[in-house]
Amino acid sequence: KSSLGNLLLGSTEAQHSFEALPTTQSVTDKCVVGQACVDNHELIIIDTPGFFDTRDKTAQQKKATRKEIAKSIQESAPGPHGFLIVLAVGRFTLEEQKSIVKIKKMFSPNVLKYCTAVFTGKERLDYARISIEQQIDKSEQNLKDFLKECGGGYTAVNNLETDPNKRKEMQQDVLQCVINMIKNNGNNHFTNATIKKVNVEILKINKEHMGRFKQKLESEAATLPFIPTIHTIEDEELLEPVHKIVEADLSAVMDENEDML
Repeated sequence: KSSLGNLLLGSTEAQHSFEALPTTQSVTDKCVVGQACVDNHELIIIDTPGFFDTRDKTAQQKKATRKEIAKSIQESAPGPHGFLIVLAVGRFTLEEQKSIVKIKKMFSPNVLKYCTAVFTGKERLDYARISIEQQIDKSEQNLKDFLKECGGGYTAVNNLETDPNKRKEMQQDVLQCVINMIKNNGNNHFTNATIKKVNVEILKINKEHMGRFKQKLESEAATLPFIPTIHTIEDEELLEPVHKIVEADLSAVMDENEDML
């Protein structure tokens, strides 16, 4: 996921926004936000920990993951335009299938309309001289059914590619999938009951924060040597009430025993 984020942001090896290592395990344990202007499109990409990789995690670690997810919901307010589901070229594993079920349970049954599937490992396809479409044609039916539900369709990338022109081509390919998906969804943000509650909480805290800031300005106006700039609310000030909403709405789904799916 992190390597894909760097590809989309156009990051060079020395300027990576997201940490990425050659491992099958998730490197990201914190919510990280990357921003860039690409082809006149303002991108805000949120790299999150693995939502549903809860095996062998303590209760405290699971809670920490949920807090990072709360932060990602906060950062994407009033709601994300879409989600990128990152899969490896090859077999559609049982673990991946269970994750898709959890995604639907966590967000909503129609969330896949706001999803684009991105397959990593395009170099394997290039070596075999087959396209991602040909690979999907010979894949199992449950993968085909999943991809039909994805509003942004699917594409493939080679995160190991170093040629700037080829990286740019892959970047544009993924972004075009996302742009088409956004248009098909009427340029609307994705939302659900949890996100709506989070947005209400953010507006409430913003209003309270500005009220306190205004009172402070009025009380200190006589002694201030300059007019201060408006400060943004610190993440932690917003995060605690947002985290409570996520805990109440999503903890049961996220910690659900995979054998029950």
